Amino acid sequence: MTPDPSWKEDVLRLAGAWIDGHDDGTPAAGAASPPSEHGEVTQRYLADLLLVDALLSNMSHDAARVRERRIRRVMQALDEPAATVPARARVLRWAPLLTAAAVLLVVVLGSWIQFARQSLADDVLTAVNEVSAEATDRVYSFRRVQAAGEAGGEPAGRLYLRGRTGLVIVCDQAVLGRNADQFWVVVPPQEVFLSHDFQWIDARATQDEVGLRFVQQLSLESRHIPLMQLASVAELMQHDYDVTVSRVQFGPRVADLLQGQRRSARADLPAIIRLWSDHASRIIQRAELSWAPDNTLVLELLPAELVADQWYDYPAHCQGVPAVQHVP
Repeated sequence: MTPDPSWKEDVLRLAGAWIDGHDDGTPAAGAASPPSEHGEVTQRYLADLLLVDALLSNMSHDAARVRERRIRRVMQALDEPAATVPARARVLRWAPLLTAAAVLLVVVLGSWIQFARQSLADDVLTAVNEVSAEATDRVYSFRRVQAAGEAGGEPAGRLYLRGRTGLVIVCDQAVLGRNADQFWVVVPPQEVFLSHDFQWIDARATQDEVGLRFVQQLSLESRHIPLMQLASVAELMQHDYDVTVSRVQFGPRVADLLQGQRRSARADLPAIIRLWSDHASRIIQRAELSWAPDNTLVLELLPAELVADQWYDYPAHCQGVPAVQHVP
């Protein structure tokens, strides 16, 4: 509420009369007479009022100046460049945001690196799979490792591969082979067993004398044999294994080492698979299939060997007319 200014008008009127020599608002004749008691009281009262008025006016002006000074200070702070803000204050102000951004960056980079590694491994496996599926003859030696880092003697035999459908395992005098969907075993002197299901080999390995003797000669288990078709191994790793790839020196060659860790709990699959693929040709130079430290199958590429077109059919491994037995 604005105070009533009438009191100030009264003060100004009385003060003017006092200063001009009027006690009651009328001019005094001649020289000023000595002030009466009433006049002295009035003069003191007027003086007090004038002093109060002056103080109030000064306070009013001071308040305006204070407000103006504060406004100027705020505007000046807003107009100052960012460089005038102390570095420590800026760091403290942005510290939470910078920390969150750093954490997010680490997570994104980690995910991207993992994705990039997996993508690279998939690309290499796809190339290895395509090369392994070619209808080209390749020869590997194979042996079973009985303990970690310790080979079980000399290679047990030779493995011949032609793409996805041709396989011949030669060990001592016995030969096991596959041509497309026909599996066969040639056992000296002239016995041949045929089947259209590989499970027959798995069953005969524990029930039949022929199968058991053959597997013992190989120093293998029947579950090892299907995985010796390396084109199937590359495809298996893409679907059932977490795979990483790294560049390594393999003898005089530069190779990509593919290491796969089994995802599922299937005991028939190797827990770990390692493939050394030539970096240029993508041909598998070495393969290690590990079910356990004392149960690892090692295959190593041998120099190319020319074989007949019928090498993956049993007659190519028989002399004369064999006794053929079809196993359902």
